[in-house]
Amino acid sequence: MPSKSFEPIFLHDVPACVYSDSLVIADAHIGLETEILGKGSAPVFLKKNVEQIVALANENNCKKIILLGDVKHKITAEDDFVFDFFKGLQDFEVTIVPGNHDGSLKKYAMFHTNVKFAEQPGMIYNNAAFAHGHTWPTEEMMQQDYLFVGHSHPAIEFVDKLESKSVQKIWLMGGLEGESEMLAKKYPNANLKIKVIFVPAFNPLITGSAINSTREGSSAPGAARFVPRGQMRPFFGSPKNRAAKRCGDRSGGRSRWSATASRHRRRSAHSGGAAANDFYRAGPLLKNKLFKAAEAKIYLLNGINLGSAKNYLKTN
Repeated sequence: MPSKSFEPIFLHDVPACVYSDSLVIADAHIGLETEILGKGSAPVFLKKNVEQIVALANENNCKKIILLGDVKHKITAEDDFVFDFFKGLQDFEVTIVPGNHDGSLKKYAMFHTNVKFAEQPGMIYNNAAFAHGHTWPTEEMMQQDYLFVGHSHPAIEFVDKLESKSVQKIWLMGGLEGESEMLAKKYPNANLKIKVIFVPAFNPLITGSAINSTREGSSAPGAARFVPRGQMRPFFGSPKNRAAKRCGDRSGGRSRWSATASRHRRRSAHSGGAAANDFYRAGPLLKNKLFKAAEAKIYLLNGINLGSAKNYLKTN
């Protein structure tokens, strides 16, 4: 009997989602704060991050936590704070899909029987595939209903009339380039209706790589202009109701904000194909243009649906 499909639930104002009975987060990058703010900041950041993860899992009745790689930041160096991270999650079944920063990560979890590691390039659970995103998914992963991907740290940049800039984390959800010869060759049996979800970085110090940046490693001169007040129509629940009450409901709960709900229709002055920047170099699906980026839907963490990415991309 085939496993039941669920819909992802994007949680309000946090870069985390729920799928089935699992809390899904990506790119915690534990230890990044020590490089930016100094070693004394690590205990404070770690405590806050663990408390937030535990609270989100409990609020949403999630018994499992799926970490989509880059749990730690330092690729080869040791970081004792990672031990404390796993200790804080000991009441949950934790599955890790290792990322490119997770060298020697297993030794930090060796005394925690609740922590398991998926084999590269990822895992499948309830008709969804989970990957860090720095390597090619298997064909079986590409046959699922959803593919959750970390690694790319999706974001969008806005610029106002005074050229003040704001970079916001986003959820990016879209399909595959069905006409791609490479897709047909590499994944002849792929589900062409699969929804690929690029998960924003959980670490609060990582804003991300703006999908509408036109300069590698920098801000975008062609970033989307701020939408006039009143044109953005939020349709998410109250922050007081952040917990998705139907999480874990075997009937498949609805998202707190739906991809089919009403959204503003403003078209940016910049439209067309995907800009060449760091985001589109992050992982083989993006590098090889197997992901239909221009048609993908953008969601801010506060629940606002910005519509298609093509409305915010500068013409190449």
